[in-house]
Amino acid sequence: MSETLGYAEPLPWYRRRRSLSLVTLPILLLGYSLAFPHFRTVHQHQVRRREIRQQFQSEVTAARQALEGDQLKTAALALLHAQFSLRTEQGLFWRSDVERCEQEIKPLRARLLRLAAKARVEAQRWATEEKVKLEAEIEEERRQGIHMTRCYFPRVGTVAALQVRAGVQLQAHNMTSALAICDQIVVLEPDHDFDDEFWANARVK
Repeated sequence: MSETLGYAEPLPWYRRRRSLSLVTLPILLLGYSLAFPHFRTVHQHQVRRREIRQQFQSEVTAARQALEGDQLKTAALALLHAQFSLRTEQGLFWRSDVERCEQEIKPLRARLLRLAAKARVEAQRWATEEKVKLEAEIEEERRQGIHMTRCYFPRVGTVAALQVRAGVQLQAHNMTSALAICDQIVVLEPDHDFDDEFWANARVK
């Protein structure tokens, strides 16, 4: 005689919900653990972008004030500092954001170039006067029979060499050292232009 098949009683609704919760909770926890580093990175990038924008505006304001006071080197350093983090960390920004900031710098850069040209003319005039004075001193010493040995120390670090060193530091992501070298360049040559090729060193991995 055949036996009838027995079927298990259906689980009550509350037990089915409990089983679903036991399956869903680990999945949610796993998803959160995987997503949390991404969320944290996004938050860190947001904070850093805000810091760079604030620094940019602060340095642009300082550069504008320095230009109004004909303070060439101070203005040049302020513009460099405004540009440095923006260009070395431009991966945090849309390209349009970087271009907009560069457009804001552009008129200040033009004023800086005019001021630098004026300072260069003044420096050349001073150098010419010093050369004439030195030649007169040498002639007077020769006439009196005085022999003086003068030592001239050429500039060891040229701007070109310093820029190469700064590029190497950017490639190594040593931003503090790179900025310090860029500061030296600007002090020696306030109207020095750091082009896109230079800033591209910061993106080399």
